[in-house]
Amino acid sequence: MLNPSSAPRVKRSNSLRDISRDYFDAEANREFTTEAAVFGTLILMAIVPIMAGISAVVQLLRSLPLF
Repeated sequence: MLNPSSAPRVKRSNSLRDISRDYFDAEANREFTTEAAVFGTLILMAIVPIMAGISAVVQLLRSLPLF
């Protein structure tokens, strides 16, 4: 058993708002940075095939005879 004087004190939150505020103060910045980096990487990876598709359509349209 823990001696009451040696046990660490736990800060009690009175409401869900306090609990969520504590969480977002500590964790949200790190998670946001990681998620923003992953999102940016996915966007850049998606741009390459889109641009290749647009280029292929433009080349196709250039090769067709105009009426």
